[in-house]
Amino acid sequence: MGGPTLPVPDEEDLPPLPREGATPAEIRSALHPEYRAEFDRDYRAALVVAGQSLDLSAVHEVVESWRRRCWFTRDRDSYREAMRRAAELLTGEAPPADEPLAVTEARVHSHS
Repeated sequence: MGGPTLPVPDEEDLPPLPREGATPAEIRSALHPEYRAEFDRDYRAALVVAGQSLDLSAVHEVVESWRRRCWFTRDRDSYREAMRRAAELLTGEAPPADEPLAVTEARVHSHS
């Protein structure tokens, strides 16, 4: 939507996939650049919750969720196909072939 698009790096251009116990910085750097702003928002929101509740559970949940997302999104073609299939199952209609991945992801997340 509207802004400049970032070049999508090849898998070889990204650091190794983060293992369990990885730091937030390691997870962020392993993400495709298009997901980093969303990670930053989720992580900062979890920090606010932790600051108010004095409970780090929200931070741990966000970090682990994004660590798993690194693994799932690394293979761009497989991920795109999984999102297209999920959108079709949830809506009963296949997304248009030229639909941007971000739109398909939003469609899936709005139904889950």
